[in-house]
Amino acid sequence: MSTTFAAKKAKILQQLAVPDASSTDIQPGDCVDVGIRELVDEINKLDTLATTSSCAGRFAVYLEGKDPNSSQSSLGEGDGQWLFISHDPLPLSGNGSVAPMLGLSDHTELSVPSSAKGVRWVRCKFEPMFLHVLSSSLESAQKIHTAALQSGFRESGISSISTDNLRTSTAMVAIRTNDLVFDNIIGYEGPDGRLIPMVTEAYMRILIELGNQKFQANKARTQQFQNALLASFGPPQAQYSGPCAWEPIEQRRVRMREDDIRRKADAQRTTEDSARSSQ
Repeated sequence: MSTTFAAKKAKILQQLAVPDASSTDIQPGDCVDVGIRELVDEINKLDTLATTSSCAGRFAVYLEGKDPNSSQSSLGEGDGQWLFISHDPLPLSGNGSVAPMLGLSDHTELSVPSSAKGVRWVRCKFEPMFLHVLSSSLESAQKIHTAALQSGFRESGISSISTDNLRTSTAMVAIRTNDLVFDNIIGYEGPDGRLIPMVTEAYMRILIELGNQKFQANKARTQQFQNALLASFGPPQAQYSGPCAWEPIEQRRVRMREDDIRRKADAQRTTEDSARSSQ
């Protein structure tokens, strides 16, 4: 492991040494979401890996930004605004309106703009877990990439490879999937700045219910990835130091073969010593 990677990892771990993110945060932050904290901790215990950014998965409502050089609304975040974010399933009990919770005016004011030109749309999204991991070697990068693909994060990839020679290569691994994503327009910003819903209360509740289903699938997939990762690398504190420590199966097989050879050699020497002493 290069000193450059070790220095980067030390800085990352220092930045991560903050309280867990709250699921009620309106603005996305740099701290780790509660739902992914265990996975992030497990990865950062491995000498050759360091997480750089992450999200446990989220249900969010977002007002698009506006490109000042265009009459069209901007699909990027830019000067847009997060209206609502949750990293956990949302309760649907009660008969209260969900539109205000999502940042919109009351749903009784349904309307649509007369034209799509220049409109700032309100979008309701579900985005699954994503993770960026810096690796100190291409071998480790390939291991985590394989674990991601096997767990359903099919859009994962390896990038930003830098190397002086093969032994000191570093790479960034992005763990992600588009399989669970949805993105729906549910409202728009009116001329007076009010955020006006375009869909009914029942439709918004269906989106929340769908989001809750996505949360469950996302949780299962994330756990599958964590299991595959640990199976590939072994438990984070699995440096074998004796019979009582955790030992990877291949390492155990090698040790048992060596022990068997050693026992046979000892037995052969004992036999030879006995033969000489009896003469």
